[in-house]
Amino acid sequence: MTITDATGQALIAAWRAKYPGAGWPTLSDAKEMLCAALANGKALLSNELLPCPVCGSAFLISQEPHDNHLVAGKFYIFHEYGPIGSAARACPIDVPKHFDTREEAIAAWNRRAPDPELLAARRTIEEMTRPSVGEHHKLDTDKQVFFYEQDFYVLSNFSAFNLKWHGRTFPTSEHAYHWSRFVLGWDLTDAAGMDAAPVAVRIMAAPSAHEAFKLAQEYRDLQHPNWVRDKIDTMRRILRAKAEQHQYVRRKLLATGERELIEDSWRDEFWGWGPNRDGHNMLGKLWMEVRSELRAALSNSGEQVK
Repeated sequence: MTITDATGQALIAAWRAKYPGAGWPTLSDAKEMLCAALANGKALLSNELLPCPVCGSAFLISQEPHDNHLVAGKFYIFHEYGPIGSAARACPIDVPKHFDTREEAIAAWNRRAPDPELLAARRTIEEMTRPSVGEHHKLDTDKQVFFYEQDFYVLSNFSAFNLKWHGRTFPTSEHAYHWSRFVLGWDLTDAAGMDAAPVAVRIMAAPSAHEAFKLAQEYRDLQHPNWVRDKIDTMRRILRAKAEQHQYVRRKLLATGERELIEDSWRDEFWGWGPNRDGHNMLGKLWMEVRSELRAALSNSGEQVK
């Protein structure tokens, strides 16, 4: 099967657009990967797979290399990167991965594709791919983009404050949180724990908080099964550690007084307030808990805020 240079370059461009900071070694490697994917999956654009309900792109199905010890030989589905692939490069949809057979992968996707909740995600893809003229966030306009940190940026998990956590030092609290998804609670001697451990290593070494997040989302099927139950308490402990380890974070947190703390993310309705400003704002609530604990500790000790 022949893959043209133009197709290989399109794949490289798609990869770099979707995963900033990650490169591709060579054009020949990209073409070889595409050729192997098409051959292993034995499926070009297939009518067996329903199109993406979010961006409208078609899908391919392929098989992991047998030397990949994490998911060797497993089948997965991915967006087509062709003439209609520009939307797919930014599509946030979580595609089924790592099935034992091609048929299981196809069935899993075709069950999920008509889900009404996925149709709601179209708003996100339109937001990510629309031209610059249109809706903006915060102070941005059609002609200006404002990028200086807000006064209380330290409360963001993406802010550049390293964190000592479970005997390791992480570049940000975002790294520590996503690392925990694949380590805490596992017995690393069993098969599931051994599969998850390499993902945790990659997250710890990720070159940015954004890349740590993307890795965790990509391999979310390997996270601990109790993670949804445990994630709020884990985040609470991470925020406490961040405040304890950084004097500046403590000072800025206490400087917020009694005001409500809100993570004004227009994408995340759980940790932030979401696109309609009516989300759970769980990160803001946890920071207010930590603020109350810190203020009570200072009051009991008679110390001044430092």
